[in-house]
Amino acid sequence: MIILLFTTYLLPLDIFYGARASIENGSSEVVTHNFSLIWKLIYWVEFVLCWFVIPVLISYITLKYACGKQQDPHPSRSQLGRRLALAVYHNIKFYMLCLTGLFFGVVYLVSSTGHGLGDFKPLLISLAHLYSLSYTLVLLSTGLIIFPRNLFAEVRSPKSEMINRLFVELSKSNDDLNDSQLNMLENAERILHSSEIQEDMAFNEMLNQCKMEVQSMLNDRKLSISSFSAVSTGGSTSITTLEKLNSHYNKFITHFYNYLHNQTTSNDIIHTLAESQSLSSSLGRWRRICISIIAILSTVLSILIAYLEITPNKWGHAWVFDGTHWYNFGLEFVLFSYNTLIALYAMSKFKFSNFHLIPNGRSNPTNALYYSLYSSRLLFPLCFNLMVLIPSGENASYDSMNSSFARTLYNSLIRIPLANYLNKFLPPIFMAFILISYKIDLKQKILLRVLGEEYYYQFFGMMMYEPAAEVDQEAGNTGDASLFFDSDGPLSQRSRMDEDYEYSLQDGRYLFERASRKSDHSHNSNNSNENTNDNQERPLL
Repeated sequence: MIILLFTTYLLPLDIFYGARASIENGSSEVVTHNFSLIWKLIYWVEFVLCWFVIPVLISYITLKYACGKQQDPHPSRSQLGRRLALAVYHNIKFYMLCLTGLFFGVVYLVSSTGHGLGDFKPLLISLAHLYSLSYTLVLLSTGLIIFPRNLFAEVRSPKSEMINRLFVELSKSNDDLNDSQLNMLENAERILHSSEIQEDMAFNEMLNQCKMEVQSMLNDRKLSISSFSAVSTGGSTSITTLEKLNSHYNKFITHFYNYLHNQTTSNDIIHTLAESQSLSSSLGRWRRICISIIAILSTVLSILIAYLEITPNKWGHAWVFDGTHWYNFGLEFVLFSYNTLIALYAMSKFKFSNFHLIPNGRSNPTNALYYSLYSSRLLFPLCFNLMVLIPSGENASYDSMNSSFARTLYNSLIRIPLANYLNKFLPPIFMAFILISYKIDLKQKILLRVLGEEYYYQFFGMMMYEPAAEVDQEAGNTGDASLFFDSDGPLSQRSRMDEDYEYSLQDGRYLFERASRKSDHSHNSNNSNENTNDNQERPLL
């Protein structure tokens, strides 16, 4: 992250000095020479981090109880070495895929482009760039939309549709919370009820260490497996190997952090619903004014960046990149910093399977490394994308491509025709497609048509429509109306999806009302123990 944020200042400054150097006969030669050395250092440090260090660290963390301590003069060193070797082994499949791609890249380089093995470095840079390019463009395009939209949502007076959506999301989040708690306690029970094995001191030591950690984490959340064990059926099979112990521990950790994530999400929704009922305070008014100003500025920047990305670089790009005044550096710095910010923001809003972030440093260490890995991989795709926006050749008043970044890294990328082509033409394609898809909800319409409503519901959950009662009121009807079928069509009966939506809406309202009552009670009384049983039944509250 330090490298990424440092580059948001370094690259615009480098481009600015490159533009000045092109008309000042190399007066900035000392600066660009130093920048060239810095760029080489940054690139290869980032390359090693992304492709070797962080992936091995992720595997290393997931092998916490996979290797027991041996009885030798240096047990900790022996355990560390075996665990590290096992982490490298787990990444061999990924490295083999990388080597396969590199092999085909070399074949393409020699047979199709007329280049030789002397261009191996440009090939390596191109392959590493193309691996992360699509991912970066999706985050960048999505961030341009959701960042200003979410800022405006912070200050907009909530409508009934938005509040209903929050109630439904609260109900779903609470269901996920209960599921993650159940799975967490199931794996905790398996670990805590396992017995030691005679004459296997290494396994017993790791088992006891794991039990202490699991019990400590449950105690921190005021959770217990006693009530779970009482209703558990079939008993539990004792863990007898380190492989099984490590597997159940990783499952426990996954569900534990899913539990924290769902709990945080539920509390955030309750907080948002509570704030929607008290938007008239003076402090809130000033806060809304500040957020509104930031939202307007971000909207202007999003529109400007979308224009620069979609249009050819001869259409008004020169006024940003080709000037030699310090305000040109300011514009470049703001644009590149904003691109970095919204890409990271979009990444923080995405939830990939069990990979998610929790605020205040409570994220799963594996998840934190996962997001560190992909935020690091944003670095050079964002840099190369910015270089595409700069006019060059006859279109430029000054040669901004004279920057040390262009000479050190970007020129290596454009030496590979396929990489140069994709780097130029993928950004406008991704940008236009995602902007259009958000405007007309293209993804949902295509998936609905391909899968049908029932399969869409099974795969992606309910669609956030208005409740049936409000649809009826707007239409002036008193009869039942389906949320998912036209009332005049052959499928005008109420569906299971309608009933699930209404149930989730009522459940969300109940959860919020109960949370509000408990919040009021906590302000009037210092005694919180009387709610323990209720908390175990509904962990959200």
